[in-house]
Amino acid sequence: MNDDALRAAWTSIQPTKETLLTTMNAVLDEDRVTRQRERWVRLASLTTTALLCPGLVWCAAHGKTPLVRCDDVGKYQSVAAIDKAGVRVIANPGGSNERFAKANFKVATLTIHPENLTIFDELLARRADVFVTEAAEALTQQKLKPGLCAVNPDRPLQYGEMAYLLPRNDAVMKSFVDQWLHLAKATGEYQRAEDKWLR
Repeated sequence: MNDDALRAAWTSIQPTKETLLTTMNAVLDEDRVTRQRERWVRLASLTTTALLCPGLVWCAAHGKTPLVRCDDVGKYQSVAAIDKAGVRVIANPGGSNERFAKANFKVATLTIHPENLTIFDELLARRADVFVTEAAEALTQQKLKPGLCAVNPDRPLQYGEMAYLLPRNDAVMKSFVDQWLHLAKATGEYQRAEDKWLR
């Protein structure tokens, strides 16, 4: 069975990562999982309750990107450069930023900051050195907070994608949003919005 046939057959599978990977590998008689198949597994639990429109990939790539004081951009080019003694990493609680920080920064000092709205001020006040967040947020804050810069937002530390999440079984709405997004990209409207808010 090829990947397209497997994807079509997933509508009857209970969506947990374990059952999807097990079923997929058994059907394909393979022990490996490609990046595309792993993406299907991550999205499968969403698609049981919702539809996804084509991915919105901001900054050519999307994913975890360091946000630092502009003077420090050269210091923090990689996870290894960040995860050093004396580096103060800050993260907001309860989400993917905290999970990424806890998984990747074992040597650097990690502080979980309780207030999402003031976390950027901690960088500017020099109470923290690095905040790793989504590229889109890093670019937005770079624009809103002079003195902060996104580090290589086009080459994130961890790959990710964004999509519009829509109600399941609403094919009309999904078709409308798919067409709107296609036209927005074709006419340059999408690029103008990205340039206005993220550049």
